[in-house]
Amino acid sequence: MHANQIKERFSGVAKSIDNASLACQLSNGVPDDLRDRVHDLGKESEHTRQILETESNVNRIAECIDTLEKLGDRAIQTCREGGNTVDEDVQQAIREAHDAIAHLKHQLH
Repeated sequence: MHANQIKERFSGVAKSIDNASLACQLSNGVPDDLRDRVHDLGKESEHTRQILETESNVNRIAECIDTLEKLGDRAIQTCREGGNTVDEDVQQAIREAHDAIAHLKHQLH
C-alpha cells in the first residue's frame, strides 16, 4: 500500500478517534484514566496525520499505526476495567476507533 492510499484510509481512523474523544467529552461518567487514554489516542492521531503529510516512508507510517493500536488497546482495557461505570456510547465509540485502527493495520501488513 502506498502512502497516499494510507492517507485516504487514515482519514476514517482519525474521524473514529475524534468521535471517541467527543463521546468522552459529552459523557459525565468517564473515569479520568479513560479520558487520559482517549486524549493520548487523539494526540497520536494528530502526530500520525502530520507524519502522513510530510513523509512517504511506509515503514515509518506503519510504526505510527502500530502505536495507535497499542493506545487503542489500552483504551479498550480501561473501558473493561471501568465496567458498568463507563457509558455505553463511550464504550462503543472507543471500540469503533480501535476496530478502525486494527483494520488499517491489517491492510498495511
